[in-house]
Amino acid sequence: MPRARTKYIWPPPILANDTAILPPQRADATTTPTITNATNSEPRGKKPRLAASKRRTTSQRNTPASEDRGVSRAGDNQDKADKAGEEAVEWDPDSDTAPPSVEVAIAAYARIPMETQIQRYREWRRFGSIHEDFCMACRKSGPENLVPCFTCSKSFHDRCIPRGSLYNERRQWFCAVCVHRNWHEQPPTLTPPASPSPEPLADNNQQTQGNPRKRGNAHLADQEENATSTGNNSQALSILAEISRSMSRGETRRANVPSHRFPEVSAPYSPNPSSITLPSISTRPEFGLTAPSPSAYVGGGGSILDSHARKSKFATLSSEVDSALWVLYRELESVTSLRQRIGELESEIVKLRQDVSIRDNQLILSRRSMSVHGSLPNGISQTEIDRLRVQAAKVEEVTRQTESLRAKNEALEKALEEAKAESASKDKTLNEWKGRLVSLIGN
Repeated sequence: MPRARTKYIWPPPILANDTAILPPQRADATTTPTITNATNSEPRGKKPRLAASKRRTTSQRNTPASEDRGVSRAGDNQDKADKAGEEAVEWDPDSDTAPPSVEVAIAAYARIPMETQIQRYREWRRFGSIHEDFCMACRKSGPENLVPCFTCSKSFHDRCIPRGSLYNERRQWFCAVCVHRNWHEQPPTLTPPASPSPEPLADNNQQTQGNPRKRGNAHLADQEENATSTGNNSQALSILAEISRSMSRGETRRANVPSHRFPEVSAPYSPNPSSITLPSISTRPEFGLTAPSPSAYVGGGGSILDSHARKSKFATLSSEVDSALWVLYRELESVTSLRQRIGELESEIVKLRQDVSIRDNQLILSRRSMSVHGSLPNGISQTEIDRLRVQAAKVEEVTRQTESLRAKNEALEKALEEAKAESASKDKTLNEWKGRLVSLIGN
């Protein structure tokens, strides 16, 4: 049988009229009504409180624990968002921490002056365009393959590639930072140094000591410079050997190119016919070198000399040796332009010699015809005399033109000799730079 609920009454009826045992009440306390007759009235003092506490207990039981966890989780997310906002404001591109977002990274790099960014780009290209071996977004190096940026040292995983990155028509990938700089359309130009000087090396060392994370490539180049001297010397000697092979390559080609011979032009009545035979430009040893155009050294169009910089063969050499090699390249460019100019002058001289020979033959023919007509009897008509006078005037005009052509020919030959002397001095200077470079590497 179900138990009947017993109704408890407080205070008990026997103690309702006993005020001596009750504790004194406070002035602000709620007075509990006393029951004088249990049958007529019931005390109600404690029931509202019990009901309120029961409702609170019931509401606590009805509330799921997931809501509490959701509230705490929302608070944690809010704290993380606030913390990420603080980190986004204080994020440094040279630090080891990953950027909170792409917008924060772009804003951080935008605060760096454009001159500093261009200088870093040129130093990065100068040291061989070495990319970082870790992802910029997650700061991890593996296990996925890294996608390198074409105009900076950053690398990203495929899953970490930020929004705003793109490929161009040559399948070259540019990160969002370089796209924001507009380097995917107009990358900075490279300007090689004019002459070797030790000051840039000292400046680079000071910059590297002041900020160790400023340029990862400079740090890598310093580590490679502190490697064994045997590897440096062998690599420099291999570079010099390849330069020598490229210079002597033109000499080996001269046997395959036939010499240019011009047809003989002789006077019809001359006992000693004159012939014009000039050697080919390629048969001369001093004009055998065929080097690429100067634009190949600037734009990186696949020349022999520029392949060293693209393959980062100079990364193990010091800045002084690298500058000396750049000077050698520029000297080679000037020698190539001089040789091209010499070839043009030689071709022009050949044409002028042909014109002079033709005019000489015409002059000889005219003189012989005049001598034949002079031996005739006096019965020569006036028309024949007029014709001879006109022909004599033409001969004089041809003679003047011949003299002017000879003067021009002499001037061109003089210019050719000067160009040859200048080319010889350039070759001598180039050999001196080679000797200095070998002695510098030997020391």
